Amino acid sequence: MVRARKPKGEPPQMFGDEDPRAPYKVYEGDELKGTYATRAEARRRQQQLESEQNRHFIIKDRNGDIAM
Repeated sequence: MVRARKPKGEPPQMFGDEDPRAPYKVYEGDELKGTYATRAEARRRQQQLESEQNRHFIIKDRNGDIAM
């Protein structure tokens, strides 16, 4: 894939469907509950799990940083 160069001074942008922080992982404590391609999918799953159980879940990106 050939990518066009961005002009200087412009912020980086995603090309196509690429998300540099993907995949997103939903955790309960240290236990992995699922891996998702987009933050939106991970957030929907997090909300579903929290509504089913009275527990706290977090979303982390590929670097292990918490995705807000």
